[in-house]
Amino acid sequence: MGAQHNGMTGGNIALPDNGGPLSYSVDAAHGSVRLRYFAPPRELRAYFGSLYFFSVTADRYSDVTRADVPQLRLMLAGSGDYHFHDGAILSTPSICLLGPTMGATRFQLNEPGRVLGISLLPAGWVALRNDDASMMADRLCDPGCDNLTALLDRLRAMPENQVEEMAALCWAELGRLIKPLRGATWALLEAVDAWLTGEGSPRIETLTEMTDLSARQLARLTNRYYGAPPKLL
Repeated sequence: MGAQHNGMTGGNIALPDNGGPLSYSVDAAHGSVRLRYFAPPRELRAYFGSLYFFSVTADRYSDVTRADVPQLRLMLAGSGDYHFHDGAILSTPSICLLGPTMGATRFQLNEPGRVLGISLLPAGWVALRNDDASMMADRLCDPGCDNLTALLDRLRAMPENQVEEMAALCWAELGRLIKPLRGATWALLEAVDAWLTGEGSPRIETLTEMTDLSARQLARLTNRYYGAPPKLL
C-alpha cells in the first residue's frame, strides 16, 4: 500500500520538508483523461495525501488501481462501479468513502465524469471516521455527513476551471471536520509508519519491540487504523 499510484487515485506525493506553504500542483493528461493533483497544506499533511481532480470525456472508461489507502471521493459528474478483487461489485454513491483496498481494484465510469478525491492517511481515517478500518476493507459507503453533502453542492456549483479554488475549499472544510488525536495514537502511527518504511522486509518482532505491544494488540490496532494486521501491511 505504497505511495505511487496510477489511475483515479491520490496517495502521497513527495512533499517539501521545509515547512513552507504547499501551493503547487501536478498535472497529467492522457487522451480523454485528465488528472490534477494538489498537495495538502502543512497543517493537514499528517492526515491526508494528495487531493486530485479526475476527469474523463469518453462515454465509458475503466482502469485498475493497486492496493491503496482509503479515499474520499466526491462525484461532481458521472456515475460508475467498483469491482473489488474479492468479486464484489458496488455502485459508487455521490459521496463515496472507499475503505483500504487489499488488492487490485477496477473502477468503471459509465459516462463522462468528474471526480474530486482525497486520499486518507491513517490519522485522517481516525479523525474523520473513527471506526475499524478493517471493516471497510475492499468496500465503500456513503458516509452520511451533512457537511460533505453541503461541500459537494458547493463544488458542483463552481465553474470547472476553478480547480484551485475547489481545492482550497476542500482543505478548509476537511480542516474543520477532523478531530484531534490522542498522543498515544500519534505515537503508534509514527511507529508503524517508521517500521513499514525502515526496512525492505519488516519483521513483526521489530514492531513489538518498538511499541512494547504484543502481536495480538498490534493486530487489533493496525486493523483499526490501517485496515489490516502487520503481516498483511
